[in-house]
Amino acid sequence: MLRRIWLMLHEPRAVTATMIVAWSVCTGIGLAALVMPPASLAHHIGPLLTVIWAALLLAGGTLGGAGCAAGWWWAERSGILLAGTGLAVYLTVVLALDYPQPGSRLVQAGIV
Repeated sequence: MLRRIWLMLHEPRAVTATMIVAWSVCTGIGLAALVMPPASLAHHIGPLLTVIWAALLLAGGTLGGAGCAAGWWWAERSGILLAGTGLAVYLTVVLALDYPQPGSRLVQAGIV
């Protein structure tokens, strides 16, 4: 069963499998942010923008993962655009919150 799935992946299979895992993580992060938004960010930016960046990550991860698994480059590139926009919104908020508050969010921004 696993061998059949492995053989269905596009070459190079190891790269494709790694990308599918990465897209799955992006999808999971988007879903987690929709279900349980981080209070430190949602409090400052409001529920609407929180839902927007979480939905962008969720949609981008889903589209990118499906495109990667099926070999549809256009779907994976659309996923990159959506997920990248969600990450850009998140990064902007993290950097904006860094200045007025004590402590540093630069590590959090650096991970993005």
